Amino acid sequence: AADKEAAKRLGLTPEVMQAIADLDSDVTATREDFELVKQARNNLIKRKEALTADAEEYYERAKKNLESDNEEGARTALTYRRKCLDDLEPLDKQIDDANFRCEQFQRAMASMEDRLQDILDLQARSASASVSKSELNQIQDPLLEKFKKWENEEK
Repeated sequence: AADKEAAKRLGLTPEVMQAIADLDSDVTATREDFELVKQARNNLIKRKEALTADAEEYYERAKKNLESDNEEGARTALTYRRKCLDDLEPLDKQIDDANFRCEQFQRAMASMEDRLQDILDLQARSASASVSKSELNQIQDPLLEKFKKWENEEK
């Protein structure tokens, strides 16, 4: 009720107040969506790191098998390594896409937060600019005071 009274005193319509609430809700939802996209990107990065490590491990196994004249073991290790490398190929594009989506979310959030801040600043300026008639009468202008003093001296 106090917020409604303050909004009314500032001349903020219910529509403006609703727009502020909607924008704030949109910013919150966008932040949550951004966190999901960022988590998905981080999962892709971890998967890439794991596949890279596995491919390296299978390569080392293949080398050891060749050193011990185990060609079949070396072929098997190289087959698994090839599978890891094949699984790695699409991950780079997926990570690039996820990075792009993260950047888009960050730009959208920054824009929305700027708009929300602009509205809140406008609201604060309206609040500081709104003074009652009695408050306005209490404000003394030094030049006006001098002028009144000169007028009174002439009388």
